[in-house]
Amino acid sequence: MIVRLVFSNFIFALYVSFKYSIIPFLFMKKKAQINYQVFFFMGLTFVGTGVVFIAAVNSGLGVAFMGLGIVWMIIGWTNKDKWKK
Repeated sequence: MIVRLVFSNFIFALYVSFKYSIIPFLFMKKKAQINYQVFFFMGLTFVGTGVVFIAAVNSGLGVAFMGLGIVWMIIGWTNKDKWKK
C-alpha cells in the first residue's frame, strides 16, 4: 500500500513538472527568448527541495525532485552564454 502511494506521488510530481515546464515550450508558435538563468536557479531550488523531502518526508519524491533539479541546472549552466545580464 505504501509503495503504491509513493509511486502515485512520484507520477503526480512528474506530471506537474512536465505540464508546467516542458510541454508549453513544445507548443510555442513563435521563437521566444528563453531565459536560461531561470532554469539554473529553478534547478537549484528543486535540488534543495529534494534534500528536504529526503530528510523529512519521502525519499522517493526527494530523489525525483533532486533529479529534475539537476537536469534543469545542467540545461541552465550549459547555456550560460545566453543568460540575460
